[in-house]
Amino acid sequence: MESFSLTKYFLGTGFVTAVLVAVALSLHTSSEVEHELLERSKHDAARLAHHLNREVHERFLLPTLEKQGSIDLEDPAQLAELDRIVRLGISELEIQAVYFFDLEGRITYSTNLEHRGFVVSDNPNFHRATEGQTSSIVVARGNPLDVAGHTEPVSLLETYVPVRVLDAEGRPEGEVVGVIELYQDATELVQETRSAMLDVALAATIGITVLMLGLSLWVRKADRTIEERTQALLAANARLEALSSDLERQVE
Repeated sequence: MESFSLTKYFLGTGFVTAVLVAVALSLHTSSEVEHELLERSKHDAARLAHHLNREVHERFLLPTLEKQGSIDLEDPAQLAELDRIVRLGISELEIQAVYFFDLEGRITYSTNLEHRGFVVSDNPNFHRATEGQTSSIVVARGNPLDVAGHTEPVSLLETYVPVRVLDAEGRPEGEVVGVIELYQDATELVQETRSAMLDVALAATIGITVLMLGLSLWVRKADRTIEERTQALLAANARLEALSSDLERQVE
């Protein structure tokens, strides 16, 4: 009869355990890292949006109202001036595209001018922004700057920031009057998340493997002890059977 090997059993189950623990830890850690990086990126994007809103307020809204008395983006001159100010404001920032929405979800301005007039519907991030909450999400989609229709997906960070009326000192106050959406390259964020996941998986695998190797020495010793005692027990049983046979023959 083939004897049971405790060492092989331990190593086999230990390997499976190491893989499962490494995968579980890496998934949990990557989720935590992604959440932390996303929160940091969201706050950074919100600051950029508030800066851009202030730039538009001070350099476009107030001067235009003073000169013309109203804002009309159907006026090519006003639209061109707003576009110039926005592009100047984001020229040194890591922003790929900007969208201004009214509270009905209509795009009033975009760095992709051909998107003006489109209406957003069933977008939970937009609706949260209209309620005063900033939200971000990482998505894989075509580059918003690519108007040629190329479909190569890129990782983008979409951030929706509520816009409020600014006071005389440029500070937001009052109710939400619109939403700014920013598109930023999220390649670095995705890479950091993947790197953290791989680092944790590697560390967990190495740690459990080292522990397994240490315990395997003890298990191997226990396995030899069990094997020796098993063989001794089998030998004792064999002698007992032989003695029993002799006794039966003597009785006969």
